[in-house]
Amino acid sequence: MDYLERNYLPENFYGIPALIDYCNLGEMCTFKKGDPIILPGQYLKKLLLIIDGKVKVSRLSSSGREHFQYFAEKNAIINELFPSEDSPLQIIATRNTKTCMFTSGQLLQIISNDNTIALEILKGLSQKSNYFEERLVERTYDTATTRICHLIRNLVLQVGVYEDGRCLIDIPLPQNYISQITGLHFITVCNVIKKLKNEKILGKDGKKLIVYDVEKLNKYLMLYEE
Repeated sequence: MDYLERNYLPENFYGIPALIDYCNLGEMCTFKKGDPIILPGQYLKKLLLIIDGKVKVSRLSSSGREHFQYFAEKNAIINELFPSEDSPLQIIATRNTKTCMFTSGQLLQIISNDNTIALEILKGLSQKSNYFEERLVERTYDTATTRICHLIRNLVLQVGVYEDGRCLIDIPLPQNYISQITGLHFITVCNVIKKLKNEKILGKDGKKLIVYDVEKLNKYLMLYEE
């Protein structure tokens, strides 16, 4: 999954390594892999800095479905400026993780000592906001089929290997990962993949994904973009 995580599942955004120098002011915590850092119903009232390790940030819909947002590793900051009861935040450690939480008062103290950190924090929040704004536009105007076909075509271009007129994508691509990457419901992903298989565009050979006809995939994509 490493290739997909690095290239398709967002992580870290803009890290703030300078904050580590001020961890003596904040609240240090350690978590084991699988431990919850923030559970639905709790609110992140402080700025969370990842000192070491890795966490998964997601939100839960009113139906209880988890919507992956991004991974966060060393130097990443996580905040919740506008908590939502309709879509509560969830943060889970995916590796043994060390964090530091800063209150607004502590952040003001840090910024008064080094005012460049305020700009760094704004950059981090802005980059995150821009990313999700772009995803919102994509999900508003692109169909489910288009989003999945775009993903497959990108993988063809980046890691595809041609063999006997077919293109092999030799990385695991489980449908739950396609769901996370595209923001589509798992059942929707299953239906689109089934449709592509019925059209003889897509198949599998063990763990390898097979694109039987790249040109047909491109034409299929153009059809659903119209």
